[in-house]
Amino acid sequence: MFEAFILAGGTSSRMGRDKASIEFEGETLIKRTASTLREAGATSVSVVLSKRSETAVPDALPVIRDEFPEAGALAGIHAALKACGSEIAFVAACDLPFAGSDLARLLIEALELSGADCAVPAQRDGRLQPLFGAYRKDPALDVAIRILEDPAASNAVASLTDKLRTRTLPFDEYSGLANADRLLLNVNTPEELEEAASGKRPRI
Repeated sequence: MFEAFILAGGTSSRMGRDKASIEFEGETLIKRTASTLREAGATSVSVVLSKRSETAVPDALPVIRDEFPEAGALAGIHAALKACGSEIAFVAACDLPFAGSDLARLLIEALELSGADCAVPAQRDGRLQPLFGAYRKDPALDVAIRILEDPAASNAVASLTDKLRTRTLPFDEYSGLANADRLLLNVNTPEELEEAASGKRPRI
């Protein structure tokens, strides 16, 4: 069992409009992400927003506000972990339109079997995507708090995964999934959104 949290508190500055509310293949990115997480088996799906975010959230989704202003995605993960009532929290950014339920289930399984603190996928080029990953609440929350309360620490999410026992899911472990090359494609700009919608091969 796990609870899921959609990170939708970013400023969307490069997109020029609220990413979570953008329609993609007939539904908003936030609804699309929620559907993916439910299909993966999440017992609940909540949305994490920054304190000042005005993102429109569907009525059925509970909203959580982060507690650390200007701390980016790490503050969102902290808020998700703090609100989570189960041992495992699955965190998903709202700008990964192709990240599917099969990949989420693989990550949950990898976390459970490995005994690690978190499980995150690696793109084909080896770069990690910690904003679509499974986290054990207690160890991840402890480390997130220490980072966020240390003024000298970096708020990059990599600071969290570097300090946790991280199970990396390399590309070859999920390459057999449908659309594998596009699963971790994120859309930060209008150009990236257009490419994603066009079906062009992603540059990841």
